[in-house]
Amino acid sequence: MDLDTMELPKKNKLMESYRHDPQFFHRYFEYEMTPVGYEERAEELQQRSFQREQLAAAVESYMKPFGISNLAAQYIQELSEDALVVIGGQQAGILTGPLYSVHKAISVILLAQKQREILEKPVVPVFWVAGEDHDINEINHTYTAKAGKAIKRQFKQQTILKTMASDTRYDQKK
Repeated sequence: MDLDTMELPKKNKLMESYRHDPQFFHRYFEYEMTPVGYEERAEELQQRSFQREQLAAAVESYMKPFGISNLAAQYIQELSEDALVVIGGQQAGILTGPLYSVHKAISVILLAQKQREILEKPVVPVFWVAGEDHDINEINHTYTAKAGKAIKRQFKQQTILKTMASDTRYDQKK
């Protein structure tokens, strides 16, 4: 596999619409992605009824075996009451590949923090990882560049059956 570096043209229609067309987002979102839009969305969501306690209990039950930090416990409590949520997710990957998943999680956390300050209301970051939708062999590798070529780096582990990524037991020493 050859690895090429390419730059999107400055006149890319999608990026131009994203940056400059105020109506672009309205095709996909009911609210504007602006400070005013976030405030209006927050007010709208506060008028709705959600099964918050059940949701918070499900999240807590899922997270408990992995350990819940004090901050996560605070967020779960806020979620059970009246918190707003910034949510995002990504398909599972190991070896932090692609690093895109990490950047997405960080962006969810930062947006939640910023909106918490601006809206002066609890805003909880939620980031989910989809591990059930593909087997370990689809995600056990990443590519790095070496002398202009893509080199496949793979986490090799014997598996007899195809297993979901989230059900795979990893050899911690490897």
